[in-house]
Amino acid sequence: MAVSDRTKSSVLLIALLVAAGSLGAQNVDSLRNSYLLPVPPTVVREAAAASRSREAPGTSAQSPTAYGADWGDGFLGAGFEGRVRYTKNLPDGAVFAGFGLGNSDDNIGFEGDITSFSTVRSGFGNHSSFSFKLHRNLPGNFAVAAGWEDAIRTKGLDGGTSIFGVVSSAYKRVTVSAGLGGGRFRTEYNIDNDIHRVNVFGSVGVRVAEPVSLIADWAGQNLALAASIVPFARLPLFILPGFADLTHSAGDGPRFILGVGLGFRFAQVRNMVFPNRTAQ
Repeated sequence: MAVSDRTKSSVLLIALLVAAGSLGAQNVDSLRNSYLLPVPPTVVREAAAASRSREAPGTSAQSPTAYGADWGDGFLGAGFEGRVRYTKNLPDGAVFAGFGLGNSDDNIGFEGDITSFSTVRSGFGNHSSFSFKLHRNLPGNFAVAAGWEDAIRTKGLDGGTSIFGVVSSAYKRVTVSAGLGGGRFRTEYNIDNDIHRVNVFGSVGVRVAEPVSLIADWAGQNLALAASIVPFARLPLFILPGFADLTHSAGDGPRFILGVGLGFRFAQVRNMVFPNRTAQ
């Protein structure tokens, strides 16, 4: 049995931003997914889409899940953090865009995205990276994935890359993900001392209302609590407010994070640009 439409609409894609302080002024690894957005790229089939009124909110705030984008899916997003780690009042933000290839129900899906980091302070595109994930949906609403964050990077990013593997499962209103990863998923101590070990990460998302889910997310260093909100019934717009670094096990205390993302099908964009074009 393929992963349900509700679960697939909980696809978590990419993330934003900067880190600072002892991990480096632009250590992408340490907080790469602080603004991870549930940007399901409208992956429901047309028959199912006709019967449903709203995309499901997301289930993760800063770590990856195993659900991903397939052929024809696209997404856009932006994020903001109230202050960078180890600063008193230095905000920053990032923007991203991505796409899907393949079919994760029948074989393997490929999800790729481009992120412009530190956009508020350094300008658009000056510090960018390309990341990707291979994902496969399994029976019983399970999924598995392996990914490589910041696989291709521009100069100026002093954070490294992060390779990970993750498993996700959804049951009714609860979605759980757990994985192992290097890079930014390591403890702050291991990063500071250049110790290359894998570490555990995971998230739990509970859908408390049709447009809202509450999220607890451990990304290997610290805990984030957030909410994912889908305010409009027929528009896949996602808003993710939350707080990162709540356990003080890394960083210098809680920080406000905010993300906004939009999922879409490339066919929808084509039909908007060429409204009179019909399939041959």
